[in-house]
This record gives sequence, structure tokens and C-alpha cells, in this order.
Amino acid sequence: MVRVIFWRKMKNYIFLFVYMVIMAAGLLYCNYGLGTAYDSPEFSAKFLPVMIILAVMVLIYAIKNKKDLAVNTDNKKGYLWFLLIFIPLLGMGIYSVIKNFGLRAEFFVVLFDSFLIGIAEEGMYRGILMGGLLRKLRPIAAIIISAVLFSLLHFLNILGGVGLSDVSNQMISTFFMGLFLGSAYLYTKNIWFPILFHFIWDYIILSGAVAGSSIMTVTVFGITGFELVISAILLFKFRKISSPVPK
Repeated sequence: MVRVIFWRKMKNYIFLFVYMVIMAAGLLYCNYGLGTAYDSPEFSAKFLPVMIILAVMVLIYAIKNKKDLAVNTDNKKGYLWFLLIFIPLLGMGIYSVIKNFGLRAEFFVVLFDSFLIGIAEEGMYRGILMGGLLRKLRPIAAIIISAVLFSLLHFLNILGGVGLSDVSNQMISTFFMGLFLGSAYLYTKNIWFPILFHFIWDYIILSGAVAGSSIMTVTVFGITGFELVISAILLFKFRKISSPVPK
């Protein structure tokens, strides 16, 4: 009986630990076993099996536990604030696809890898982790904790050969993105919105569409700044939601 209670309380965190162990092992294997560092052009293809495993794991776990992870807070669904930033991002994503399109393996690998990252990371850190935290903590606390742990995930990139300075920058940027994606999830109450946002964002970066384009670079920085503004607005709105989701 004690073990059952312990498992029910800790299963999301145990699953998170397993997720991070698999991620760490994959990064180590790619970097030292295959000689392919995180910033290598071949990394997406070499790391693809790991992303498939993580995405499938997350989907199975989330579907199996969907009743315990659903967002049931009393705030009304909203889309306006999210769409204000999603629409320009979608435009950049379409531009990136058109710019890089070609009937070659590299194009489809990056596209598929970005989609898997969106499913795995948003499913884990927003759908599973934040969904569970919302049953114990106030929404703002759940969003912040999920953002912190999402940021810590990217510290593992040091195992893939990324320098400490670059990893630190990644952790800062992913923390703020985590705040936005967590806020977007609670605001829309639909996990597919942060998944699509994450997928498009990663594709834009991984496809290299930003490189060599001053307009794209400025737009990326503009979207990043707008993320911070929208996150602040939504977190301010969520301050009135004081109770965890009823069990």
C-alpha cells in the first residue's frame, strides 16, 4: 500500500528522471561514441533515434494518465495573446520551409526532428510535469517550476560538447521560453499549441533559415521580446487563480 501511494505521488518525477537519463545517454553516445557533437550538422540525424524514443515514451505516458494531467483550472480558455505571437512565428516557419525545401534526406530529418522535439519536450515539461504540479501548487508556481526544470534539461547539452558559456545562454533563453509556453498552455488549455510553437521555433533555428538574413534575425529577437511581454501579462492574469485543481 505504501509503495502504491509513493508511486502515485512520485511517478511524474520518476518519469522525468528517466527522460533526462535517456537524453544524457543519447548526448554522450553521439558526442563520444559517434563523434558527432551537438552543434554538428549531422547531429539531428544521429540523435533522431533518441528523439523518437522520448517522443513515443511521452505520448504513451500522457495518454495513459490523461485524466490525472488534464488542465482543469477555472480560468476561461483564451487564444488572442498566444495568436499575437504565434502568427508571425508561423509566417517565419513557412518561409523557412520554402527556403530549405528539397527532396533530400537532410530537409525531412530536420523537419521530423523538430516535430519530435516539440512533442517530447512540451509533452514532458508542460503536459506531464506542469499538469501534475497544477494539482498541488498554484498555477504561477507550477509554470515557474516547469520552466526551471525545462532550463535544467538544456544543461545536459554540455554532454554533447556544447561549451559552458553557450549552455548558460541556452538555459537562460529556455527558462524564459518555458515561462511563455507554460503560460500559453494554461491560457489555451490545449497542449498542441505549445507543441506547435516549439516545433516551428526549433525548425527555424535548426534549419539555419535565420543565418544570413538580417530580417529573420531581427524578427526572432522581436518574437523573443514579445514572449517576455505576453508571459508577464498572462502570469499577472493567473495570479487570481489561487487553488490547485480539485482532485
